[in-house]
Amino acid sequence: MSLNINLFRKLPQDIINYIHDMVIELRKPRKIDRNLLDDIVSFHLIHNLKANYLNTYGSDDNEYLYWIENNLLFYLNGMESLSDELSFEFAFVFPNKTEEQILEYLIMNTMSKKCLEKDIFKYWCYLSPERRKQFLTLFL
Repeated sequence: MSLNINLFRKLPQDIINYIHDMVIELRKPRKIDRNLLDDIVSFHLIHNLKANYLNTYGSDDNEYLYWIENNLLFYLNGMESLSDELSFEFAFVFPNKTEEQILEYLIMNTMSKKCLEKDIFKYWCYLSPERRKQFLTLFL
């Protein structure tokens, strides 16, 4: 779709001025809400985490991804083993699933790299920016 400049010139001057003012307004820098900015910045820290774990544990059999997943699950469960009771926050990550279904999912769904990465991002999304930073302090 191309703009026919001749049609634009046929518009009344007040319409052209209004369009100009709207374009100028839309191009002004906007202030981003601090909470949203923190969420965006902390979300991308997952890439640093993955790189660090890859350097530490290597890529053999996706070992570094298993370590990230293990530590995220441990952290989401209130720093308690999954063999103990599952925390409310942990169960919140798996809505409408029983404890047995959650544990079955965790055992069965860690076979491929793609599934591991998808789940890691899912777990990371459930952490607030503050909790992500705390996680990095504890496990990086």
